[in-house]
Amino acid sequence: GLRAARPAAGGPGGVLFIIADDASCHLREAYGCPGVTTPRIDSLAREGGVFANAYVPTSKCAPCRAAILTGRNPWQLGAAANHIPFFPPRFRSFTEVLADRGVALAAAGKGWGPGVARDGAGADRTWGFAAVARPEKGRPLDPPAEFRRFLAGVQADRPFFYWFGSDHPNRPY
Repeated sequence: GLRAARPAAGGPGGVLFIIADDASCHLREAYGCPGVTTPRIDSLAREGGVFANAYVPTSKCAPCRAAILTGRNPWQLGAAANHIPFFPPRFRSFTEVLADRGVALAAAGKGWGPGVARDGAGADRTWGFAAVARPEKGRPLDPPAEFRRFLAGVQADRPFFYWFGSDHPNRPY
């Protein structure tokens, strides 16, 4: 989903991007499914925007996220289009471009993956995110608290982008 945040005092604002593995539009009230109650998602949908006609380019999470991050089709991404792939450093993500332009970036939950993603120097890739909050053993992630914590540290005159990757719909096999 997508929500354009409205800043206080006319600042530049930003984007809260929410993505969930294995979640279809048929599992959310915001998409017309009355049998499932999703009050927080519905609130975000009312206040922001909803992708009402979006499709994934493949049936695997890592290749889909690679396509989202790069704006490329899976067939253009080489090894990044495999499940549990190696993400070639030659493909830049839009989040890295945003970070280069001074946008405040952070993430919580699942980002790109599963797989290996390294930059040109061989270091683990950050995707431009200053911080990534992940659940700790025995302590589940609190997405709203993590987002509020991030916003509290963003200067009012600076645009932001926040990625929340939920893996809650995933089922253990």
